[in-house]
Amino acid sequence: MIILRKLQPDRAKFKRRYGDRIAVLGGVDVNKLCILNETDLRDYVRKILDECMPGGGYALGTGNSVTNYIPVENYLAMLDEGAKWG
Repeated sequence: MIILRKLQPDRAKFKRRYGDRIAVLGGVDVNKLCILNETDLRDYVRKILDECMPGGGYALGTGNSVTNYIPVENYLAMLDEGAKWG
């Protein structure tokens, strides 16, 4: 499994190149998860899902951790968008 911590801007390219051979985890920028309002955050997460979910092999998240300063409502909105996708 590859964790997309530093690859956020290239996550779609990375998924296209390797997504048929490995699982991809993450790609959600922690800073955006902290500062975006709910509407903008949901749009941002849907874009990531649209880029990375086709064909499977993707797990929505920030990488390997969720910091304690992320607003709980933003984290739950990210999860909700993941559950709604597709």
